[in-house]
Amino acid sequence: MTKRFLSLLLALLMLNSFFPIISEASEIDSASSGDGSVSVTAESGKEFYIIFSINPVNNVQGLQLEIAYSKSFYPLNTSNGYEFNEDITFTNTFVNDSPYGATSSIQVGMIFSNSGQNFTKKTDIVKLRFTAKRKLTNKSIDYYVKEFFDSTSSMNDIDPSYVSARVEMISDEPTVSSLTVTPPTKTTYCVGDSLDTSGMTVTAKYSDNTTKDVTASATLSGFDSSSAGTKTVTVSYGGKTATFSVIIENIAVTSITIQTKPTKLTYYVGDTFDPTGIKVIANKNNGTKEDVTSKVSYSGFDSSSAGTRKITVSYSGKSATFDITVNSVVVTDISITSKPTKLTYYVGDTFDPTGI
Repeated sequence: MTKRFLSLLLALLMLNSFFPIISEASEIDSASSGDGSVSVTAESGKEFYIIFSINPVNNVQGLQLEIAYSKSFYPLNTSNGYEFNEDITFTNTFVNDSPYGATSSIQVGMIFSNSGQNFTKKTDIVKLRFTAKRKLTNKSIDYYVKEFFDSTSSMNDIDPSYVSARVEMISDEPTVSSLTVTPPTKTTYCVGDSLDTSGMTVTAKYSDNTTKDVTASATLSGFDSSSAGTKTVTVSYGGKTATFSVIIENIAVTSITIQTKPTKLTYYVGDTFDPTGIKVIANKNNGTKEDVTSKVSYSGFDSSSAGTRKITVSYSGKSATFDITVNSVVVTDISITSKPTKLTYYVGDTFDPTGI
């Protein structure tokens, strides 16, 4: 392959916006032996993945893989035959299934970045999905590795030890394709509360389009009532997730209740207020109650005149009331506790109340 043709091919690939893309290749590596191989044992009709990984390496612009291939033994799945790692930012990708009519190879290209990309750990980059058309017994599948450089450079071999492959069989059991959640009945909490999942329903949809209630098997994460705010709870099952939101509120007093009125409810003009015997309860938004009798304040007491008074009890911005009666002071009777000193008079004397 000439440097000029490679430059043109790479430039066209980087301009193409489809992902992934099936395109023609000018040629493939026709070496007689591969840089690596994997072994497959599978019954006829079974599906399997060949997953390619790249080991820790710096400044890799891209990779081209060429895989030995036999359509009659294990064709590439035509509908979803390949999947690139979504966690990697690709400049472009392509898969050539039997380029130029060949039946012996698949060409897979991945351009990471013209400026190079670093891999700090072993990372899956692409997986190919095959169907065994015949029984495969320790079938060896070879692959070849080349590295893409930028469009002004040639395509060179990369150390094959940087790339490895493995086989994973695909189970006949349907897999979870999506997850939906009906949130719990309770979605508003107070700081310090625990999650209440009553009323929550989690439904899994499978690859065969069936659904199943998996509420009892699902796991939840993300609930945090240590501080106020809107929190996202993640529901997980079968490798899929769904979310719902809850609101965490600070603990606050919603109302106060006069559980017991004061002992004294009748006063006379000039008396002072006496709250002895009263009991006041604060009701909070987390369902708890607190005796706040010693913390309340009073207003509305006035004994300057007779009448009914409404006494207001206040705490934390909330209030409750009760009534008292103020009576006028009136004479109900009189009594002589000490008689006058002079109780004996003579004709013509005047009355002397001294001592009465």
